[in-house]
Amino acid sequence: IKYRGLMITKMEQFFSWKYVDNVKIQDLADDIMVSKRQAARILHQIYGMSFSQKMTEVRLQHAAYQLKNTDLKTEDISERCGFNNSSYFYMSFRKKYNMTPSEFRNNHNILPDTESEDSLPTQSFFEGEDQNVE
Repeated sequence: IKYRGLMITKMEQFFSWKYVDNVKIQDLADDIMVSKRQAARILHQIYGMSFSQKMTEVRLQHAAYQLKNTDLKTEDISERCGFNNSSYFYMSFRKKYNMTPSEFRNNHNILPDTESEDSLPTQSFFEGEDQNVE
């Protein structure tokens, strides 16, 4: 059970750190020190999907986060998240979220529209931190 937990942690780290890169399942196998076939088996057992499906899922999660939290162009987000083909990005995004990236941004954007006093945070993100705002 400890081994399985460590394996999941290493896999999560791999996907978190490598989602932008053009990596293959062999890279994951090398990272977790198993054969390519064993890596594929473990991936399917843990996540219920293939390497490419998992990589696409992670990339789409990062893209959704950036659409919510930045004003970067959709094409730039696609590239920053490791999609080499923006058409594939749009198709995959629409399939996962049932809307285009632009529609998603319009529905989920948390950036303040203006920099008015009402849109500024009123509490610190760190508990117990004094916030002296003048």
